Amino acid sequence: MARIKHGTLVANTVATVDISPSSGTAEVMITANPATIYFRTDGVDPTIKGDDCEVVPAGIGSALAVDLPVPFTIKLISAGTPDYCVKGA
Repeated sequence: MARIKHGTLVANTVATVDISPSSGTAEVMITANPATIYFRTDGVDPTIKGDDCEVVPAGIGSALAVDLPVPFTIKLISAGTPDYCVKGA
């Protein structure tokens, strides 16, 4: 069964989402209040426009699927306050 976590980012603050997808992949999606989300899956805190960060462009419904290492942790940051959904596949 897929794990799904929802939340709202606080501007310029790293949020950590722990998820246990069965296949080792996850999708990060913006669900409301569009603002670009930067994230990392290697345990390092992401930075806004930072090197080695994955990017979900601003826009409701924008999403990016990624492979996850163990443990299944995604760290997110944004300059805005987007609502997000992280879904393990």
